[in-house]
Amino acid sequence: MRKTTTALTVLIVGVALAGGAAFVGCGKKAEEAAEGTTYTCPMHLEVASDEPGECPSCGMDLVPADEIAQAETAMEVEETAAASYTCPMHPEVTSDEPGECPTCGMDLVLAEEEGEAPAEEESGHGGM
Repeated sequence: MRKTTTALTVLIVGVALAGGAAFVGCGKKAEEAAEGTTYTCPMHLEVASDEPGECPSCGMDLVPADEIAQAETAMEVEETAAASYTCPMHPEVTSDEPGECPTCGMDLVLAEEEGEAPAEEESGHGGM
């Protein structure tokens, strides 16, 4: 689930960056581009160019590689800030960072995302 969420977030940020780059760069000529800037496709990070243009794989506008790096860093900070840890034996114990449960000493684990059923409830048979 987390991989899917992360992939979806990267996709959304990539599309937003491409749209923003297209809007900002619509009056810009290739000659005005900053020297030494590397451009890449938000969807195909292996595509690199010294000047703006379109991705040969998907046709999206290439954006400065440093914008993608900044967006990835912002997403990592957001994910870290949103993390919540809890004790497997004492769900009322929560923390925003890993550690030990003050009640039983067990390691706190990353809390399950909302809407995700705990493993023991997934069978739907109630343990029978």
